[in-house]
Amino acid sequence: MAELPRLNELADMDAAFRDYLHNDAMDPIMQKVLKDFEADLSGLCDTAWSDFKRILIKKNALKGNYAQTAKPTDGALKKGYAGKELPRSWQILLDCRSEARAYNHLASRGYSEVEFIPEAVGQRTPDFKAMSGNRLVLCEVKTINRSDDECNRSSNSSFQECYNYRHDKSINFDCCDNVSSCEEVRHGQPDLPQEFFNKLNSIINTAITQMNKYDSAGGAKKLVYIFLNFDDILSECLDRYEKQLADFKALNSQSDIEIIFDYFPAFYLASA
Repeated sequence: MAELPRLNELADMDAAFRDYLHNDAMDPIMQKVLKDFEADLSGLCDTAWSDFKRILIKKNALKGNYAQTAKPTDGALKKGYAGKELPRSWQILLDCRSEARAYNHLASRGYSEVEFIPEAVGQRTPDFKAMSGNRLVLCEVKTINRSDDECNRSSNSSFQECYNYRHDKSINFDCCDNVSSCEEVRHGQPDLPQEFFNKLNSIINTAITQMNKYDSAGGAKKLVYIFLNFDDILSECLDRYEKQLADFKALNSQSDIEIIFDYFPAFYLASA
């Protein structure tokens, strides 16, 4: 697609991503998604764009077909999928997209000299540094992806059939024959579970530790930018999630630490 110059540039770097891009470009909803992805990438300055491409290469983000072994949690053991290779497709690339969105966020706030921080040998560094006047700004980017439980459930063929049926009917539909799977897709997840917030706490603490080690002298403004991929595929219950996330922020505020949540709007994947 000619209107996707930076995505096409990535496609020229790897045949797997080229096939993915050209196949998905035929779907109206994916056309919207790809144009939004291109908009995120177009916000990167030339230097940041070059750095971003190097990150993709280092992480093999353009290969696709990524799978991750399910952890032996109580739920995974009970449901029998502990140790199973769960399909996560283009998750690495989408994790990197979160960094592009964070860069754009920093630039939109008027910070100057926004740039990727090169990784140091044997040390985890923040993703970005910038300047706010004479003050250093650090930003660590994290992504919360769908849980192992959701990946296992959505890899089930009956669940996928129900999701496709719901997707085709544009939100409103009569339940298909597989009632239990269809109900799960239709109603989403009414509240974010405690496991979600446990994970959120963990990655925020990790991010703060990374930034504090980099800012050994102290004094930098620190931002934790987190992109959220909910188990609720269509984010039908986003209004409830936003209330929970606001409460979480209020209870976990720290001086000189700003937490930024990013996510797609409700029903983003339901219509073009």
